[in-house]
Amino acid sequence: MESVLEALWNDVIVHLLPTLDSLDGEWIWWCLTGAWIGLPLHAAGLYDEDSPQGSNPPDRYTSSYIPTLSSLIDARRRSATITTPRTLILDQSHELENTEVETQLAQSILPDGSTTRFSNDEATVFAVRDILPSYSWWGPLRMSRPSQRKKSFFERIQVVGRGAYFVGHAISADRPPDESLHLSFAMQLLGYRSVVATLWPMGDAQGSIVTEHVYNHLKKKGAMDVRQASFALRSAVRTLRDQGLSVEQWALFIHSGI
Repeated sequence: MESVLEALWNDVIVHLLPTLDSLDGEWIWWCLTGAWIGLPLHAAGLYDEDSPQGSNPPDRYTSSYIPTLSSLIDARRRSATITTPRTLILDQSHELENTEVETQLAQSILPDGSTTRFSNDEATVFAVRDILPSYSWWGPLRMSRPSQRKKSFFERIQVVGRGAYFVGHAISADRPPDESLHLSFAMQLLGYRSVVATLWPMGDAQGSIVTEHVYNHLKKKGAMDVRQASFALRSAVRTLRDQGLSVEQWALFIHSGI
């Protein structure tokens, strides 16, 4: 993985640095196409012991991915603050060992009475479709084999929610490398302005850490603010890096949207 990130640094990022520095910004939106989809451009850099610290993109910039420029424009036009949010939790705890821990963690952080949970066989198309129009939603989703489920679930739901989605994949997942990115883009196109996902399977320990950091960051000013999701994820990933996790264990996390 380090060799891939080094190649992306040398072949892509180095050539963009003069422009990025001249813009004096801290947030990059990546709009990838073709063979570029699924590559971790957000984590490109030099990570060997001899490389200078603090100069890689994750140290200097917040990165997000977008499926199209129009999706970014549309998301930024809409109100991004939810003053009375509810959270819809869909999980497969019978397949994923640590899902119950992550779910309880999210529920302990979020306001009392603000969550609705559908587990395992309860998470049907009809149950979710009926409840979505009633509220503005934030939704964590924990799936083990999304490629086997997304057509029967996501393609049959019109999302009325206006919040964010957290898509986590277990280490048992078996799917093409770019599927998570496509899934996060699908959630954006369905109406969610902000999505946190993974590019490849994650371990349970990372999921709990990221869940806790993201939700605590989002609620620290009171109302849930979708505009903070990318910064919340960057903070969570920084925690993973500070704990000494390998590049493979933290570079998988991505944000898409605003």
